[in-house]
Amino acid sequence: MSVLIRLYSAICFLMAGVIIGLGYVAAYAKFNATKPDLTELLEVGRNQFSALHLIEWIVIPILLMFGCFISNQLRFLSIVMAVLFLVQMFVILPSLDDRMARAISGGSMPGSNLHLYYVAVSFLQVIGLTVCGLLSMGTGITQTHSSS
Repeated sequence: MSVLIRLYSAICFLMAGVIIGLGYVAAYAKFNATKPDLTELLEVGRNQFSALHLIEWIVIPILLMFGCFISNQLRFLSIVMAVLFLVQMFVILPSLDDRMARAISGGSMPGSNLHLYYVAVSFLQVIGLTVCGLLSMGTGITQTHSSS
């Protein structure tokens, strides 16, 4: 298995773990804490998700670039992953940021499904990253066996 394929696979699995850890586990634990008030939790959440998004802005383009060199299937899936990320960043996140800013400043907000959309896209990203990681491992195995 080539170094590029191993690296791609490792980054896919690592990124899936980062999204699960920062996006799901830490968020769940944070909002089940009893000491801080909601405003403090929202501030922590803002920092938490800023860190996650910074990592994604670095890693997603790298995966897209690597995926284009491994196989047509991974090129397609990497493009899908990039599109999901861009939808999350430019369609869902700006409205969520506005809601968070209003909540932190004490404003009232009507109900919204934005968090569900964000979670759904994140879930699709985790599945996509896992599939890309598994497929890339299969690509490496196929290449190794066919070159024998």
